[in-house]
Amino acid sequence: MLNQEHMGFRALADPTRRDILQMLAERDMTIIEVAENFQMTCAAAKKHLLILNEGGLINVRSDGRTKVNTLNVDGMKKFFSWFDYFDTFWDYLTDPNKLAIWFHKPKSPLVVGDYAMCGTDSSDKLMRGTVLLSEPHSRLEYTFTITPMGDAVSTVRWALDEVPGGTKLTLKHEGLPAGEAAFGLTLALDKGWDDYLARMRADAHAD
Repeated sequence: MLNQEHMGFRALADPTRRDILQMLAERDMTIIEVAENFQMTCAAAKKHLLILNEGGLINVRSDGRTKVNTLNVDGMKKFFSWFDYFDTFWDYLTDPNKLAIWFHKPKSPLVVGDYAMCGTDSSDKLMRGTVLLSEPHSRLEYTFTITPMGDAVSTVRWALDEVPGGTKLTLKHEGLPAGEAAFGLTLALDKGWDDYLARMRADAHAD
């Protein structure tokens, strides 16, 4: 059985339920009012509200024979802290101030489109490519090329997932050159990513 925290994240994963929460932040609403505002059936509205209630994000009180849904402010606060935690790790992947730990500080955040990262002590490009996917606090995907790779293009995928007690950060680097000749390159990149993650951990713990 899912605990309330996991059910809360399940509730927040749906954009309609997030919109319902925004409306409840402005005023309390009945099932009928939610259904009318979102042009859905009462049964559909009731299901959304039930999931929000099970996740501890809203409360339900009785007003005579009518059930009124209200925002659970205390229940929301713990998720704000989670989002702040996700913000921290997302910044390490995209924010110029955090990227400056490894590279010359970029002029702008890492967003969809072409990018290039230069060395901290020179203007030489260390890596370049194109950001293909950017889902804040969740997924980042970009192509990756460095000079020793020639014209070969690989793909780097980062994923941030909520797990009990923290955030799971997953890195996948795919499409690297294969064969005996590329073995040294693979080892060098593996060492580079180890250093990248070690610096991230050290900076995060320093904060």
